[in-house]
Amino acid sequence: MDRNFLILSICTLMVLKSWSQTSLPEVRNFYGAAIENSDSADLFLDFMRAYPRKDGIMLAYLGSAEALVARHAWNPLSKMDWLGKANKTFDQAVALDPFNAEIRFLRFCVQHYVPGFLGFSKNIDQDVSVIVNYLETTTTLYDDPELYRNIIQFMIETERCTPAELRKLESLKSGSPVGRVNQN
Repeated sequence: MDRNFLILSICTLMVLKSWSQTSLPEVRNFYGAAIENSDSADLFLDFMRAYPRKDGIMLAYLGSAEALVARHAWNPLSKMDWLGKANKTFDQAVALDPFNAEIRFLRFCVQHYVPGFLGFSKNIDQDVSVIVNYLETTTTLYDDPELYRNIIQFMIETERCTPAELRKLESLKSGSPVGRVNQN
């Protein structure tokens, strides 16, 4: 019994050490891998549930993990249950950090793909506004220029923006500095 406890303790310490050393870019990469693969989505959910830091951005990634499980579920009731969990988790994340563009973008991505009649897409307009306003103030997103460019491109492609927001995004995409202040 003492040997099992020792092994369990060592494994726990190794996991906690790996969590504490996991950076936001690594969480983003894990999320990216979980999008297309059910097994990866399950692993990502387990990882995010156990992740010790529960700030707004990590809650948003937990909500994304819950939404990915819904995406891969075959049972419609299970899909709805997971979407409901994801929705609540996103609401908690936004409440903790309401102007965080990455949190809003993660929620926007989920709500964009969920059929509107299910009632899980009520925050799209508000999220678009926060995202576009943030993108106007910087040339990167949290020191990740590729993420910044990808978000701009995705926002344009979704056709969820107003004409004025689209003009702003097109301007940002082309590199025009109009209305932009670099806050890096």
